[in-house]
Amino acid sequence: MIFLSLFSFSHPLNLTKMSLELNSSKPSLFMRFVAFNLEKPLSLKDPDTESILRREKEIIFYVKKHFHIKECVLKEPKLFVKNEIVIDLFFTPECTDSLKKLSIKFDLFFDFDKTQQGVMKIAYRDFKKEIVFSPGREIYEVSFSKKDSFFETFLSFVREGVWHIWIGADHLLFLLMLILPSVIFHKNFKKIFLEVLKIVTAFTISHSVTLFLSMFHIVTPSQKLIESLIAFSVFLTALNNVYFFISYRKEWFVAFLFGFIHGFGFANALSELSLDKSGFLTVVSGFNLGVEIGQIIVISAVLPMLFYLSKGNFYKKYIYLPLTFLTLIISFLWFVDRSFEFRFMPF
Repeated sequence: MIFLSLFSFSHPLNLTKMSLELNSSKPSLFMRFVAFNLEKPLSLKDPDTESILRREKEIIFYVKKHFHIKECVLKEPKLFVKNEIVIDLFFTPECTDSLKKLSIKFDLFFDFDKTQQGVMKIAYRDFKKEIVFSPGREIYEVSFSKKDSFFETFLSFVREGVWHIWIGADHLLFLLMLILPSVIFHKNFKKIFLEVLKIVTAFTISHSVTLFLSMFHIVTPSQKLIESLIAFSVFLTALNNVYFFISYRKEWFVAFLFGFIHGFGFANALSELSLDKSGFLTVVSGFNLGVEIGQIIVISAVLPMLFYLSKGNFYKKYIYLPLTFLTLIISFLWFVDRSFEFRFMPF
């Protein structure tokens, strides 16, 4: 029953949502996360309302240990449990008079899960801002004296796009399966580079199309369907590396075809941040550019290494085939896990 309630309540497991309202006579801070995140840090297994409330003080202590606002004192919050597994915390912050800035640190669950993020919306007088915490970006200095420029907003979501690629095991395996054959069939690095460039360009074009279509609510398939199809695309791409249903010379077509599906996956990740409509195009464009930069960095690091190892039969026997078959197994398990919502895959 716990798992049924989890999937009937739409909230990402790896996302903590927060809202800080400082305008009213009684400032408020709201926080929401899924109780399953407490399994490792607090050994809270199979949480339900009773077990959560029984350990309420311990949970609050852990949260306050990993969340600080220098200019505000966070009094003991009220804790509520929704749908058995979603924890809501309501703080009453006591902040210094004439606030000019906030110094915020948030690293809740980061030690145990590098895909975790925290999204906070801040409202103070006519100032509104949304910030995103992630491993590597745990501290923010928010100044109320100025609003973010176009460039600052754009750059912050470029970072988010880069981070999403680096923690996206499914997207990385998909790209790896596309470039693995290139060093077998081409022995000249220039030819290999041009082949990979075609693959990356085709992938970029198609996933950019569906990212924008989804973010502007023109086409919005369900997240469950897209995540399952992404896993299936990885499986088929790896299978193609064994049987070559589509010639290795047309790997760019595989990238282009499945890139449409991955674009919806990028859109799902971005939409989880509950973005305001102001500067929406800036945010989506920045995130998309970050995705491109992230994958270029990964490919730039991997491709020369694959080229160096591709001499002789060693590469095909001990790298190409083992990586391909391992990806077939992982992607098949992803597909089953995501399609039937078993949640047994750790990543």
